[in-house]
Amino acid sequence: MPATTPNRAYPYPVPADTTDIPGDIQRLAEALDDDLCDLTANIPARPAIRIRGTEPVVASTFLPLNTGEELPFDVVDFNTGVPYLVSVGTIPNEGVFWTFKPQLAGFYQVTGTVAIPRPTTGTSRNLLEVQILKNSVAVCRNSNHLQPSASDGIRTGSARVGIHMNGTTDGLALKFSSSVAAGGLDAYTVTERTLTLVRMSPTYP
Repeated sequence: MPATTPNRAYPYPVPADTTDIPGDIQRLAEALDDDLCDLTANIPARPAIRIRGTEPVVASTFLPLNTGEELPFDVVDFNTGVPYLVSVGTIPNEGVFWTFKPQLAGFYQVTGTVAIPRPTTGTSRNLLEVQILKNSVAVCRNSNHLQPSASDGIRTGSARVGIHMNGTTDGLALKFSSSVAAGGLDAYTVTERTLTLVRMSPTYP
């Protein structure tokens, strides 16, 4: 009569059993398959969400009054359990803001991406920057000092940060800014952008 392993009860033959190699392998394989399915079904999904903006945005930058453009979103690509609110309004000298407020406290890994096409004008930029804002303050920024060339096509700018969110009033935004070598006002058209949040821990703060 076959025995079973002490921890997971997988069957295996003992010396006194009749030799049945195919049957023994099948029984072990089926026990493993059932056990792995049960284990997988009981793994809770980590709360995560990715939102995406699809319409092109002309991002205006005019330092120091206007430090860039907060980008809007219109699609939820997936959501595994992050309730949220969205706040939209205006900021003096900076135009519209679009803020994402997760209604679940915890520590989040946040990643923002912006598709940056090659500019259609000959204006030379010396800075292209993606920022993640928490409550209107930049908590992470990633900049490039070369604009996309003809061979680049569309470049993806990104920024990422780990940050605590209180689950009520704390809000996140994604901002893009650019600057021209000569200084002054710049307007740069960016296209698709994403903001991805993964709740790594329920601990706050």
